[in-house]
Amino acid sequence: MIPKSGTSSRGKEYTSGHFNGEALGFSLLLITAFALVFVIGILLLYMTIFWAPISRDQELWAQFGDFFGGTVNPVLTFLTLVALMITISIQSKELSHTTDEMRDARIAQQQQLQELQAQREAQNTREKRSLTIDMLDRWTSAQMRAHRTTAWDYLYARLLSYESSHRATVNLDVFRREEKKTFEHFAEVCHFFSDVNKLLDEDLIDHQLFQTLFRDSVYPWFRLFEDINVGDVPSAGQPAQREYEERVKRWYETKVFSLKKHFKVDPLDLSQTRT
Repeated sequence: MIPKSGTSSRGKEYTSGHFNGEALGFSLLLITAFALVFVIGILLLYMTIFWAPISRDQELWAQFGDFFGGTVNPVLTFLTLVALMITISIQSKELSHTTDEMRDARIAQQQQLQELQAQREAQNTREKRSLTIDMLDRWTSAQMRAHRTTAWDYLYARLLSYESSHRATVNLDVFRREEKKTFEHFAEVCHFFSDVNKLLDEDLIDHQLFQTLFRDSVYPWFRLFEDINVGDVPSAGQPAQREYEERVKRWYETKVFSLKKHFKVDPLDLSQTRT
């Protein structure tokens, strides 16, 4: 984050450039005035000491040139170097100010990018939570409750309601053929689990919120799923039918029963919980 000050970078840029321009102009004007005063002073000094009518004698002009050039040239050269040094110094300061402004602009751009990223993340979080709530509304709707209750009662009666030395199982294909109406309710629950599983895999809903809202009502189903036997695809029959059966089997195994992988912590004991 960049600390905010009372002066903007544009204001500093204007002030710095305006000050440097005035300083350079004033320095050059001062050097020029000093050079003129010095040259005029040398002329006046020469005229005062060596005053004589204008002559056509080249030797006199040569002497005047030697005097004037030997006296004025070093001074003018020195003043030129001073003016050059002042110009370089001011340009160096301007370059330094420009570098600082570019750095500030880069930092400001990085801050804007960070703010945009934070806004996108916040928007993404809001969308995830909204979709999670939508799925909760679907899961707790009256229609889904009817599907859940019917399917749960059927599976619970066959898998968890009695003690046996042999672990009870339910064959999915037999369930589908012999209990068509009940299986339709079970299929609706499985479709919901498949949709949620896909949303979680694609990180489209809030994982933590999902676990908080759904854990107690969803996790007991995993105990039932452990005893549902999907079965093997029969070798007999048409290839298209076998291919369909294989897709259905993979769908239950990878899209429905695998939802448990998204729960990080298992509840202590939810095996007897009714949904």
